[in-house]
Amino acid sequence: MTIYLYLKTHNITGLRYLGKTIKDPEKYKGSGIVWSRHLKKHGNDVTTQILLETDDPAKIKEWGIYYSTLWNIVDSTDWANLKAEEGDGGDMGPAGRKKHSEKMTGRVSPIKGRSTQSDESKKKISLATKTRMNNMDCGKKEEMYKKIASPKNWTATRIENMKAGMKGKKKTKTASWIKNTPTRIARIKEVGAIAGKNHKGKTWKLVDGKRVWMEKEI
Repeated sequence: MTIYLYLKTHNITGLRYLGKTIKDPEKYKGSGIVWSRHLKKHGNDVTTQILLETDDPAKIKEWGIYYSTLWNIVDSTDWANLKAEEGDGGDMGPAGRKKHSEKMTGRVSPIKGRSTQSDESKKKISLATKTRMNNMDCGKKEEMYKKIASPKNWTATRIENMKAGMKGKKKTKTASWIKNTPTRIARIKEVGAIAGKNHKGKTWKLVDGKRVWMEKEI
């Protein structure tokens, strides 16, 4: 039985994963918790490099530990591994569980709330998202925007699910700036009057996900 020790690198985010498998390493996605969730979020756009091909489990363990130590895969935020690759899967242990918690909180640096993701990775992710949106079918895109644009467009099922999700939850106090104070009501009327004057005799519809004003049909 052939065993493969492989290195996978995500082409969009740059995240890497060291693993072993007896399946085709090119087709096998990897079973790590962090890695699997990363693929689900960013897609399976990865490059696979085979580091070792053998039928000896001892060699997989030996070289797995070697590469794990060489690249510091457990402690580095550049890697999705929670434990050293020893070719046995197994429990990640206390250190691995702690690392899992840290990696699942968005890879936050010691400066609270600041991501350790590089600017280059952020740009790649942003570009990939924009590309997917631009390539989306216009009808599907318009339908998506309509669904999230206003509660008026929400389906009955979505409304019922939201109601069920809110059952038993404590209601939060409304922020003072949201409350309809006399000043806020006056401002709303003023803005509404200006908008009504500018778009008098016109109507709008969503075109490619954007609101477009046009003359009303008589």
